[in-house]
This record gives sequence, C-alpha cells and structure tokens, in this order.
Amino acid sequence: MTCEAPKEAWDKLKEEFHGSDRTRKMQVLNLLRVFEGLKMKDEETIKEFSDKVLKVVNQLRLLGEDLLEKRIVNKVLQSHVEKVCKNKDAKAGENATVAEQKDGAEEFLFMARNPGNSAKKEIWLIDSACSNHMIGDESQFLTLNRNYKSTVQIGNGDLLQICRKGTVTGIKSIPNVHFVPDVKQNLLSVG
Repeated sequence: MTCEAPKEAWDKLKEEFHGSDRTRKMQVLNLLRVFEGLKMKDEETIKEFSDKVLKVVNQLRLLGEDLLEKRIVNKVLQSHVEKVCKNKDAKAGENATVAEQKDGAEEFLFMARNPGNSAKKEIWLIDSACSNHMIGDESQFLTLNRNYKSTVQIGNGDLLQICRKGTVTGIKSIPNVHFVPDVKQNLLSVG
C-alpha cells in the first residue's frame, strides 16, 4: 500500500500503531473507568496503591489524556484517610499529644520543592518521611486548637514552629493537622 502525501503516510502509521480515533477514545474511556474504580485493598500498602494509580494515569497520558494533579492526589487521599491514616483512631483531646511529647518523640519533615512553582493550597504532597500532616494556610482549618505549640525538624536540620493543630476539610476531613506557617506545601503523612 503506497501513500501519495506525507500526511497520508502519517495517518496510516498512526492508525496502524495507535488505532483509529474511535479506538483511542474507547481505550481512554475504559482506563478512566478503571481509574475511578480503583480501591485500596486491605493487604496493599499506600505505595503499592499509588503505584497502581500512577500506572493507569501514565497509560492515559500515552493516549493523550491528562488528568488533573488534584484528581490524582484526591484518589490516593481517599484511600489513605480511610485505611492507613495513623491519626484516624486517635482521640481528639490533647492527652495523646502530650503523651507523644513526654516520650521525647521528635517530629521530622523532609520536603523537596521546585522554587519555580508556587505551592497550591488545595494540593497535598504525600510524604512518607513526614511525622504528621502539616499545612501552612490557617484558613483551611475547620477546627483549630490555638493553644497547641511545638516544633518540627525539617530535612536540613532547621526547626520550624508548629503554631496550632486542628482538622482540615476538603473532600475528606483530615484530623490532627499541624499548622506550620513556614511550610510552603501541604504535607500528608503516610509514614
């Protein structure tokens, strides 16, 4: 089969290796259905689940379909909050926090950030090295304990002040979030 023009040859190659537009659209729809149906299994770790989510996202990207980062993070967050959130069963009172501090447990934060991009308030970075959920925007809190004060050590050894602690709302409520004004990216602890 010969082609008269480069465009005709390109279209033939595209159809041969990628399928027709209709086939591609069906593949995208099927992958979107798979993405929406993903649920974290009891025996799965958060890393295994996020890898599974990213595999589907990358397949969609290969087909020319980009999902918003917010949508991807929310998919992982929904499973994290319900299954592996270490603070899920903690009591809302201050006694648990005081016990942590009396034990001498240090809080750590490791964060890498591209200075060219400004942090977005609604995006959460999933961080397995982070000791607690942290946010730098006080307006995101539903409830807030203004008497809570502590410090957190970041990756370079510096100490940042934790000014408050409370519950942040979004698609899901996240309890026991530390308000750290100097944190530029919301951090969701999975460690």
